[in-house]
Amino acid sequence: MDLSRRALLASVPASATAAGLASRPATGNGVQADWEPLGRHRLTGAAEAVVSDGTAYVATVDGFAVVDLADPAEPELLAERRGLRIVDGDLLEGDGANGDVGGNPSDPTGGGENDASEDGDGDDDGTAESGGNDTAGEDGDPEGNDTAGAGTADAGEALTEILDLSVAGDRLVVPGPANPARDVFTGFALYDVSDPAGPRPLGAYETDFHIHNSTLHEGYCYLVGNDGERNPLVIVDVSGDEPREVGRWSLLDHESRWADVDPFLWYLHDVTLSDDIAVLAYWNAGTYLVDVSDPTSPSYVGHVAETDVEAQLEVPATGVTEAQQTLPGNDHHARLAGDLLAVGREAWAAEAGDPEGSGGIDLYDASDRAEIDHLATIEAPPTEDASYAAGEWTTSHNFSLRDGRLYASWYRGGVSVHDVSEPANPAEIARFEDRERAAFWTAHAADGIVVAPSTPLVPNAPTEGALYTFPASLEGESTDSEDGAAGTENETETDAEGDEEGAGGDDAGTEAEGGGSNGEGETDDGENGTDAPPEEGNESAADADGGNGLPSLEIGAAVTVGVAAGGAAVLAWLRLRGSGGASEDAGDR
Repeated sequence: MDLSRRALLASVPASATAAGLASRPATGNGVQADWEPLGRHRLTGAAEAVVSDGTAYVATVDGFAVVDLADPAEPELLAERRGLRIVDGDLLEGDGANGDVGGNPSDPTGGGENDASEDGDGDDDGTAESGGNDTAGEDGDPEGNDTAGAGTADAGEALTEILDLSVAGDRLVVPGPANPARDVFTGFALYDVSDPAGPRPLGAYETDFHIHNSTLHEGYCYLVGNDGERNPLVIVDVSGDEPREVGRWSLLDHESRWADVDPFLWYLHDVTLSDDIAVLAYWNAGTYLVDVSDPTSPSYVGHVAETDVEAQLEVPATGVTEAQQTLPGNDHHARLAGDLLAVGREAWAAEAGDPEGSGGIDLYDASDRAEIDHLATIEAPPTEDASYAAGEWTTSHNFSLRDGRLYASWYRGGVSVHDVSEPANPAEIARFEDRERAAFWTAHAADGIVVAPSTPLVPNAPTEGALYTFPASLEGESTDSEDGAAGTENETETDAEGDEEGAGGDDAGTEAEGGGSNGEGETDDGENGTDAPPEEGNESAADADGGNGLPSLEIGAAVTVGVAAGGAAVLAWLRLRGSGGASEDAGDR
């Protein structure tokens, strides 16, 4: 008897774990039932990860880690840089410098737990890890405290709340903070990673805005420059010794009426690159394609949106938080692969206990940039509670496109692989989830494997910070096909949460953006729900602010806006660690 996936899911207890899922038979639509991790490496505070030349670079809130993927079954820590700070314009590092694993600079007590990451064998080496946070995500403090990490006159200013990074060639950009914060350095650190085991600081570039996401592409760093006034894309030339801003583009350059809408509703959340096109996820304002062939003079190409400025102008001040957290809109992360545009929507239900509302991934035909057509939707994994504060978080987060496949993360909803070679009919071909242990931030295919970091920065579950590896070849496929079989992306795609990867194909820039006109790299069909995850899917909220509502934080001069997703969780987590309340799981669970 050929059961549909939904029927199969209905017969499985919601509490089933990944181990149980692995034993299930393949479903009628061809989902591989035994797709499991090859390896895992614990990393305190893990968030975004990018891959280049067999090496993963992972953002860790208070710095970054470098992991060798030569043996996917045993990822090896090469270096860790934590406690970053800027003193008199110079970039300095804390106890984690020079590859040493030292105390967590976010812990003012310098307590007994250290930031050591596991050594690759699955055993913890004293890593202090967060578990069961009450609030989490990518943006903002639920209490409205913009205290991502304070600096002092003697110690300089801390570069903290690092949730993103970008790599291209031998350059690594480490931006922060991800959300507005006082008394900290705002900008990015630049590293030479020609020797991945010994990242060498080149300096720091200061901005007057926090940096939620960035992308490094062909000598330029593309930053989301949310200032509460124009929320522009900011382009910085980092090819020389002295980084310098060369261009800007704002949504207001195309439609000035957005200036009358609360800036939180047209927050520039992410930027990815596909050849000379910057793909900008402007939350409820939609996803914009901008020509950056001349970085000094960016120009509008086209856009797609679920809502419009008229509808957003009707949102009252008291309704901004709900309008930001719920559909329609919520353009959180987007990628262009040839003519295929994929837009991920990070969203939640307005009411606790509501199983509907988690954001999925929409696929579009962008062959005509002036008339972008919707093709399909990849639904989020099912869940009994899709709300932000009390829910399970199975919403779409970050993803990548490569060789006709879409590799997606759904927080506790797991990691999935979809065949999008026919974008109008995406088909899930593999999935893994372990809702009590892992909350995935992103997923990238590179060098025959899939790399996906799990983050502890989600509420309601003791998820771990760790870097997972999975096989990229499925059901007897050759890993050689990973390099461009479908030809949709030229391995030059870059995404704001992961940079362009020359050869790695990961989020770092090798993924689908470059080429494939058919968009074979990714298509996610949030609404068609081709293959919902095996268990109750909760929408992932890495980007939503605060638990019960978005905080009001100062941006720029007198502008006050709520910051969505992520920072709240991070700040709550940092406070928890500082008070000694965080604990690390002992060994593998």
